[in-house]
Amino acid sequence: MTIRYPGAIIAIVAALLPWLTWVPTRAVIGDSTPDVIQAPARILALLPFLIVAAIVALRDPWLGAFVLYAGAWQWAQPGRFWGAIETSFIAFGALAVVVIGDCDDRWIRNILAWSGALEALSVLVVGSAGTLGHSTYAAAFLALTAPLAPLWLLPVYALGLIGTHSLVAVTAAVAGVLIARRNIWIAAVSAPVAALAIWYRGLSTDSLSTRLWAQGFLLHDWIAGAPMFGWGLGAWYERGYPLQLHAKCPPPNPHAVTTCSAPTELFDVAHNEYAQLAYTGGFVALIILIGWLWTHRAMLATPYAGAMAALLILCTAFFPFRQPVVAAASVVILGLATGERRHA
Repeated sequence: MTIRYPGAIIAIVAALLPWLTWVPTRAVIGDSTPDVIQAPARILALLPFLIVAAIVALRDPWLGAFVLYAGAWQWAQPGRFWGAIETSFIAFGALAVVVIGDCDDRWIRNILAWSGALEALSVLVVGSAGTLGHSTYAAAFLALTAPLAPLWLLPVYALGLIGTHSLVAVTAAVAGVLIARRNIWIAAVSAPVAALAIWYRGLSTDSLSTRLWAQGFLLHDWIAGAPMFGWGLGAWYERGYPLQLHAKCPPPNPHAVTTCSAPTELFDVAHNEYAQLAYTGGFVALIILIGWLWTHRAMLATPYAGAMAALLILCTAFFPFRQPVVAAASVVILGLATGERRHA
């Protein structure tokens, strides 16, 4: 008799659900009836992450550990909507990274390079926001794809980056192209020209001082309250945003919402992926990141080293994994840079 493994697994899970409900919930949360009733749904919601974590871990143990950690946070805090969204994107993004690592990268590189060139042209024609609706998003996409472009396309990228007025993106792009080309003369020419052009066109700091205040304020909240595991996925918005509002506009009494007569500048994302990872995942998440970077240090010797350098720089002052278009390109670059075939 042939056993259909997927069907058999589903049948076994269905048979064990009563015990999966009773045993762990009584051990962890006691006799709370609502929690016991919801336990089967929570277990079924966790299973896909366990499966994805196992698949990813076979190819990339540190990335698989990160998926498992994200799934554990979702189990611990099932009511967080934004936490569930982040967990889902982490799982499917990690799966995409390991799948893309097996792809033939020759045509993918060309597609990304031409897509970036077209975006640069859109900045010149449509305006600084390009097709992405915001100049910072367009700048980040150009910085990621510039190191992949052929040399003759770089002037188009340069004009597009200058049009976005983003110093961080220009810095990331110049560093990425320098590493990708291994040619100091490219940087020697492009860096001062780009700096001069941005100075002439005007530089947007995009509320830098307020962003730095928010990062410092919430990182202090992280260290003081949840250093090891952080405040959970989605916490920068669900916890950090109200804390910023309270700090900027403290209510005059417990029944008031705010004392601000005009809107104040608050941030639902950190504009720094490392700070947001620390706040939401704590030292455990940072250790996983460091382990992943060390394991894949050979990616700095691949043709995608420049794009990876640009991505790491963008993570210091932007959120490349939280803007959909930029996140998709970032995941593709991660997969290409860490693919085993290119480390051989």
